[in-house]
Amino acid sequence: MNNLLPASDEANLEEGDDRRPPRGPLAITPTITPYTLTLHAGEITERALIIDTETTGRSLTAEIIEVAVCDISGCILFESLVRPTESVPRAAARIHGLTTDCLINAPTWYEVWRQLEPVVNCRTLIAYNAPFDRRMVELECARYRLPAPEVRWRCAMRFIKEINRWRRAPTLEEACRSYQITPGTHRAASDACATALLLQRVLSSSK
Repeated sequence: MNNLLPASDEANLEEGDDRRPPRGPLAITPTITPYTLTLHAGEITERALIIDTETTGRSLTAEIIEVAVCDISGCILFESLVRPTESVPRAAARIHGLTTDCLINAPTWYEVWRQLEPVVNCRTLIAYNAPFDRRMVELECARYRLPAPEVRWRCAMRFIKEINRWRRAPTLEEACRSYQITPGTHRAASDACATALLLQRVLSSSK
């Protein structure tokens, strides 16, 4: 059920009602994200979900501008653009193609999270570069006064590095090419599906 209310109804809600949107995003002080565990083969089950985000950059003040979640088979369960509070830098737009103009009518993270949180809550959430995606999700939730998600974050990049005994962690594109998989397109849904297919290929090749 969608708990977001029309603007005309917001005035009738008391302060503290969890359906009441915040007055605006907070300027927050970034904190150190807790250590994210490496994924293990036994955790790649139907209970696991894959998440990917596209952002305005990699700094501690960057914002999420697209998020997607799929299951381990690559079926998209959630996908949305996200309207940032600041303009998208041209350097970031050159990577994923998302500009400030194309995000003007997108929902805010507050609106997106109210729909996404029930999908991922209490699940194992795998991201290719989990420390980065985890930090971005938790910073966005803090910015909008939302509780951090209750999920078990796991890192696919470390898993692939360790299972292959590579000296350094590969990018998603490098890992995909190593397993003869077409890499994602630097869009959230495409990269999430590429990660799901990559994990399937890694498991099948290690049997």
